[in-house]
Amino acid sequence: MTKSPLRMTATVGLFVLLAGLTVSAQSGTLRGYVPFDFVVGTTTMEAGTYSIALSGISGTSLAIKNGSHAVAILSSGRKSDLSDKPTRLVFHRYGQRYFLREVWFAGDRGQTLPELHEERVLIDEQWRIAGSGPVTVAVMASAR
Repeated sequence: MTKSPLRMTATVGLFVLLAGLTVSAQSGTLRGYVPFDFVVGTTTMEAGTYSIALSGISGTSLAIKNGSHAVAILSSGRKSDLSDKPTRLVFHRYGQRYFLREVWFAGDRGQTLPELHEERVLIDEQWRIAGSGPVTVAVMASAR
């Protein structure tokens, strides 16, 4: 069983507020601007405006798309005890590489994306070089 890097490391939180990220909590969709390139599964997505929606029969995957890229990835649902947290995208950063790891709708309802081989290699490298795990970056918004 693989432990989450958040549990294995003391993570530094970096929060970036972005105007223009809009959320529809009822439909499980959000749309907004991500200011950096990021990885989803095995696909690198360019910085830009994205639509992210729950999909699948029981909402077990995410559809992430912009004008030129689209990817669907399996995810697992999560519920938080902290319902007052803002809607957000959570990335793990290693140097200049960002990996989308969580999408939180309506504060306490989230989806976790799997940690793939490339990220595990970077985690090991980060520990060897810096003695710490990933930096967590959250892109936040308010529900509209």
